Amino acid sequence: MADKKITELTELSSASLADIFAVVDIAGSETKKITNESYITNVRNHESPLTASGVVISDNLIPKFPSGSSLGSLEKPFAELYLQSGSITIESDTPGDPSAVISNVSGNLEISVGGMLLVEQDASFIAPTGSFSYLSGSFYHVGAAERLGDTIITGSVDITGSFTASLTNEHVWIGDENNRSTEISASGLATYLTESFITPEQTGSFVQSSYFSGYSSSSITLSASGSEQVLPFTSIWTQNGISLVDNTKFTFAEAGVYKFELLTSVLNNQTTEYDAWFWIKLNGTNFPNSTVKVTIQKQKGSGEHAHELVAISILGVAQNPNDYIQLYWTGENTNLSMVAENGNEVYPESPSVSLNIIRVG
Repeated sequence: MADKKITELTELSSASLADIFAVVDIAGSETKKITNESYITNVRNHESPLTASGVVISDNLIPKFPSGSSLGSLEKPFAELYLQSGSITIESDTPGDPSAVISNVSGNLEISVGGMLLVEQDASFIAPTGSFSYLSGSFYHVGAAERLGDTIITGSVDITGSFTASLTNEHVWIGDENNRSTEISASGLATYLTESFITPEQTGSFVQSSYFSGYSSSSITLSASGSEQVLPFTSIWTQNGISLVDNTKFTFAEAGVYKFELLTSVLNNQTTEYDAWFWIKLNGTNFPNSTVKVTIQKQKGSGEHAHELVAISILGVAQNPNDYIQLYWTGENTNLSMVAENGNEVYPESPSVSLNIIRVG
């Protein structure tokens, strides 16, 4: 072949791996040959920075050493990174632990294993729209957490330390028919638990607190023998959920089981013994089997009046809110009475009659 300039050679549009290039070996000052395959291999393995524009890769881009290469830098980050769902695999820093795979599932970011740890002091996780679903494993939170909107939890939540939530005063959370928490007042909870779970034989802290303690500071006499007469009360020591109406009606704000205890002393100033009877009326009607009969002995001598202590304890049921009871008595003689006495420097006054009522169920 005659000598030709390079520009005069026939153009080769596609070189095969076996094609040969002429190359000057500077170290040996000699012109040598190299195949296209060897040349491409040398270029690939060269460690000098590669600068190019619009590079299209048809195969894998693999670093020469594990954890030895970066994609972009702090000063020169990539503008945008487009990846196939499930293509991000992050190796665990604990040998043998599985890698984490990040995927886009129906518009939600899914992390296949482990959890999310924000290590910076002021770091936060904000999800303005959509939902954050923790699929499996445990959730460990350190520091303050502020939640806006509804949080639905399936399963159990263990909290060590304090827990603060927006809740109306004297209200609690209780599960509803939709398996979600709803607010209910403490009194409403007590009523619900009492009606649903507590039988008349049971007592306990779930029973709404109701009580009454009162007395009469006036003496009570029988106006007509054999006729019923209601016992009046003049004063209240303490009360809650039970009110005294018209000085005779003990009215219950809530239905429930109540225990009441009456204490009095009947005086007889006659030389003949007499009987007296005490009983209860519920909503103006005689309460069955509530009568207690007492016999007051005759006086021993002039001025030595006889006294008979009367103590009554009954457990009854108020079927409806605003049910009321009254205490009645009668006797064989109008000289029977319940006397309120003054005190002195040693002991206080003595009421004619006293009554305690407490809700037990």
